[in-house]
Amino acid sequence: MPTHTLPFSFPLGLVIVDDDREVVDSLTSAFTRMFPGRALYKAYSGEEAITTISKMPFTFSPLPDLTGYSWTDGGHLESSYSAKGVDGLNQLAKHAKTVGIAIFDYAMAVGKMDGLQFASRISCPGKILLTGQATAMDAINAFNSGLINRYVRKDGIESRQVLKNYILELESLFFAEANREFCDLVGDDVLPFLVDAEAHAALDRVCNLLNPHLISPSLDPAGVFVQSFNGDRNLIIVVSDAEIDSQIQIADIEKDSSVSIESLRNRTHLNISDLPDLPLKMNSQIKTDSMIPMHALSDGYWYAILQLDPAA
Repeated sequence: MPTHTLPFSFPLGLVIVDDDREVVDSLTSAFTRMFPGRALYKAYSGEEAITTISKMPFTFSPLPDLTGYSWTDGGHLESSYSAKGVDGLNQLAKHAKTVGIAIFDYAMAVGKMDGLQFASRISCPGKILLTGQATAMDAINAFNSGLINRYVRKDGIESRQVLKNYILELESLFFAEANREFCDLVGDDVLPFLVDAEAHAALDRVCNLLNPHLISPSLDPAGVFVQSFNGDRNLIIVVSDAEIDSQIQIADIEKDSSVSIESLRNRTHLNISDLPDLPLKMNSQIKTDSMIPMHALSDGYWYAILQLDPAA
């Protein structure tokens, strides 16, 4: 089964809460090195952290991002384009600035609430409690009750590495669930490669080659949009053997001289002449040629990469 690493991904923003400023500054410095480009926020009391979170609450859901698409009478998702995928990248950039994971101390002298009271008043995908030996049992009880997701000993020798691992784990768990929800919704009708374990895993590897910062689905053409850490944007188009064979039949019937039927048969190039009006990069090869290089993804699936205008 797919691990559901796609089609949504972005780094969850962090807020670090502790009345000890040295702890907050030290963790912020460590996370800046561990997670380049990730949104980081500081707070020195639970009250201050709640104010920070209220200004940028975590509201991401894979389903509202489908606005702009409509449902047919048969209950299928209508996949008309209207630049939704690029808009999706812009929306994910905003979500990446919100607070997705809170890391907070148990005992805070500043303010009127301790860490567990703070945890009970916030809503975000990840809550990690920093605890000392004296409060270890409280942390265990809070974890068992579901009030927090993880807890870490502040004075532990490997505490920072443990924190890093927990952050990545909670992020992975969140997107696994969100992407599973998305795949269950669109699944075989719109993006069938996402529910094919081999194709899904192979596409994940291709995305990682692009140094992804943000990943968002494209429904038409089918695939994913990827924005790298340096701002480059690409569209990875995914097609099946059946879709390529359909292109061959249409080109043969219409005697379209712009389409190399032999290239389609050999699976070396993909015809993109009928794609929607995409915001292409100025030096893109598509300006002069409707055929672009195509590569094997997995059994029955192929992919091609288009460079997009980063300013779109």
